[in-house]
Amino acid sequence: MNYHTGMNRNYAGMQIGDLAIEAGIERLAGRVADGDHSYFPRICLLVDQASGMVLRCEISGPAGDDVALLCETINSLVDSFNAWPRQIHLKDPQLAARLREVMLASGARFEVVVRESLPMLEQALSFVGNAGIPRTKKTPALMDVPGMTLDHVLAFAEAAREFYDSEPWQYLVDRDLIEIESPHGPPGTQFAQVLGAGGETFGMGFAASRKIHEDLIASRDAPRGGLWCILFGDLDALEYEDGELWRLHRLPVANQEAYASFQKISKTTAKQPTPQQLTWAEGLLRALAQTSEVELDPGHWEKEIETFSGTQTYRFSMPVLLEANAGASTLPSDIPPVEAARELCARACESFGRVQLNLARQALQVDPDCLDALILLAQREVEAERALPLMRRAVEAGERSLKEHFEKGVGNFWLIPATRPYMEARRKLALLLTSLEEFHQAADHLRDLIRLNPNDNQGNRYLFAQCLLHANRLDELDELLNHSIYKDDFSAEWAFTRALLEYRQGKDRQEVRRRLEAAQQLNPFVAPMLRGELDPPTRLPEIYSPGSEEEAVICVTQIADGWQQSPGALKLLECLVDTREKLARKWQRERQKKHKRR
Repeated sequence: MNYHTGMNRNYAGMQIGDLAIEAGIERLAGRVADGDHSYFPRICLLVDQASGMVLRCEISGPAGDDVALLCETINSLVDSFNAWPRQIHLKDPQLAARLREVMLASGARFEVVVRESLPMLEQALSFVGNAGIPRTKKTPALMDVPGMTLDHVLAFAEAAREFYDSEPWQYLVDRDLIEIESPHGPPGTQFAQVLGAGGETFGMGFAASRKIHEDLIASRDAPRGGLWCILFGDLDALEYEDGELWRLHRLPVANQEAYASFQKISKTTAKQPTPQQLTWAEGLLRALAQTSEVELDPGHWEKEIETFSGTQTYRFSMPVLLEANAGASTLPSDIPPVEAARELCARACESFGRVQLNLARQALQVDPDCLDALILLAQREVEAERALPLMRRAVEAGERSLKEHFEKGVGNFWLIPATRPYMEARRKLALLLTSLEEFHQAADHLRDLIRLNPNDNQGNRYLFAQCLLHANRLDELDELLNHSIYKDDFSAEWAFTRALLEYRQGKDRQEVRRRLEAAQQLNPFVAPMLRGELDPPTRLPEIYSPGSEEEAVICVTQIADGWQQSPGALKLLECLVDTREKLARKWQRERQKKHKRR
């Protein structure tokens, strides 16, 4: 259920009633299944302070915005009583402060009061709170572990926030095996991996040996006894009591998707850590959060950390990285620098994680113009701004090494194998510039790539056309579309771009309509996708045939921004509305055929 943050603005002039309301939001202790996921629902109660009667009760879905849920419940009460309550009493000062902000912005008229105790609400919750929802408890709560205190958990929460904020998955992947030499944690935690580079599961996984780690990477069965892990997720990812511990004590958290747990998980059970083990995990998280990328490169490092139980020195090594570094030093001393760099780069392409980065960097130390190493390092960067200077260096390095071909090979560049890494690097540079909306610069690079290789084996003309459109260089776009080599291009992307150009040039509507009808004949799926009437698949297809749904997906991915940012352009597609019902039937038939083949 979705809730809107706000009070009913239509009621700004409504009278104030005599109700004093005790209000609160609690999480229910029984998990509710929702497909492959489950969650603890929340209940919002409004109770009459005088009589104890429950006036309104809303149960929400997965964890969301508490003030939005509260506002929705109050709005429902106002609808029924046709009057504002006189007061809303809350225990949570932060929730009260946010409600006041919403109330003032919306013209609502009631007083928000913070109280230490809300007896009528608490009594109502004891009757209503868990009615009809079975309690499930798979794992003992952290605070049920002998010797565990709130201070232990607070220290772990602070360390987890520090680790999450440091984002170590930006420079460590799950293949980067870390050996925790000391201090020793629970059995089975001698080796660790950082999770999060894939953008789905964040945290750390542990293994007792390199073989177990390799088995996990290869998706083989995990050990029968289970595996220790530190995982981040939303509040519902925690067991109920642990979630309440975080919520009620306001333990630190990096964001709403970063509540941390440290457990040993098997197929059927989960085991909580002892206080000493939780403190070990606290120190580990702090040590890795404070480790810089430069410190990782030698393959061994140590960190002195203040933990809940005192100062600890954590010592780490990365055995696979150490072995790769040793192997790099075995290259023959008499090998030419260019060949040595090429060999190191070849090894890098067969490797992963820190090993790959180190080998690529070593290749650049040997040959600063190693094109493949520069491209590899640029592609490893998550942010386009950081990848851009590396890709520029790659293009400049390629130009220095290809001077002879620039003099003699213009027009047939792609047919010269030595030029292809340069051509790929320059196209990637244009793509980076496009992602940063530097359309003029991207267009200049793409124009030159087409000059070097008019046959356009890379398909640069399609990206070039969109860059020219975004840069409003319409005359150049017209010239490109009517180029002697490309004017007979029968792709849907070319046809719909031609129609949009003529619209942007202010040509006759009937002529533009004829262009659109011709484009529609090439692929009837494009226009409905542009208008949002047909949802494309979630993944881009790897291959396609002309006129197919797959071609339309790729086409719309390229041209959608240009159509959406051209005022009135999407309305032009209404002229194709008469094909919609026929297309929907065709769409359904194609989907059914694909389903049967699977």
